[in-house]
Amino acid sequence: MAQRVILFVILALGLAGLAWAYLPWETRATPEELAELALTAQSEEERAKAAAKLSDYGPESLEFLRHVAQETTDPPVQAICLQGLARLWDYESMDLLLDMAESGSPLVRGQAAQAVMRMTGRTRPYAASASVAQRETLVGHMREDWQQIQNATPEDREELKRRLRESHE
Repeated sequence: MAQRVILFVILALGLAGLAWAYLPWETRATPEELAELALTAQSEEERAKAAAKLSDYGPESLEFLRHVAQETTDPPVQAICLQGLARLWDYESMDLLLDMAESGSPLVRGQAAQAVMRMTGRTRPYAASASVAQRETLVGHMREDWQQIQNATPEDREELKRRLRESHE
């Protein structure tokens, strides 16, 4: 009888340990919840953490990343969202990225320009600290690069995008 009780206690403790280790105690926030936090959390650090989680969420976060990038006034939060858009190869955000490479804080401009160059496969001597006129010229060239891609046949466009993604894996 005592052996059965001991065996039962050991089994119960083992199952409790497994439950503790493998059950998700913290529920995963939705992209919508993370976007809201990225815009409204009390501190910039909390907003940046929410943006980073949103950025790591995956393709279902794209519309929320775009929204936060456009609505936030925090350069670090914007930059994190732009990184996420680039990591997800979101070509629908190219106009947003080009606009942000031209204006905004140096951190945001630099991140946006890096994203554009990565997604077009064309490197430009861009400096976020350059004068407005220099940035306008370089972003103008980036816009031309993007227009050339858009003017390509759908097959060529998709092939280029595929090769660029593969080259960054």
